[in-house]
Amino acid sequence: MGTTAWHEHVTNGDPLGDFFEGAPPPLARVRVRSVHPDGWGQAVVLRIDLPRERAGDTVQCHLNFLAVRDFRLDRWEPPATADITLSPVDGTGAEQRLAVDVRGERIALAFDAYRGLQVTRVSRYRGTESGPREWAGPVERRLYPVLPPTTARTFYEHP
Repeated sequence: MGTTAWHEHVTNGDPLGDFFEGAPPPLARVRVRSVHPDGWGQAVVLRIDLPRERAGDTVQCHLNFLAVRDFRLDRWEPPATADITLSPVDGTGAEQRLAVDVRGERIALAFDAYRGLQVTRVSRYRGTESGPREWAGPVERRLYPVLPPTTARTFYEHP
């Protein structure tokens, strides 16, 4: 499957619909801003910048993976530009899983997860990442005029 049909695995509707006409761009050469593994819930959240839809705008979101197994982070020097590949894993029974591979010069991350993923914390910003942003969700619009620090666990670890 690779990077072109990743949005087919999104289970929480069309969270990027306000920011892209048609399908969102492939997960090729995206900027990975942060990696947040959650040992308690076996989840991983990737904060990424999608390729720009218009000159000057950057769309940022969280990719939330659940039921993560075999987590391997061999290299991480943020921010890192990478290709994110999602490939269905042939399994037995009703379990449907994805092999997730994140590769770039400054990141090497691999794991497998439940096949459905959620896209949350969608925003658009212009200029620097720390500046003002336009949030897709009403809660984020009210609580976060700017991006919270990476130590704000409730923002980064929970969809």
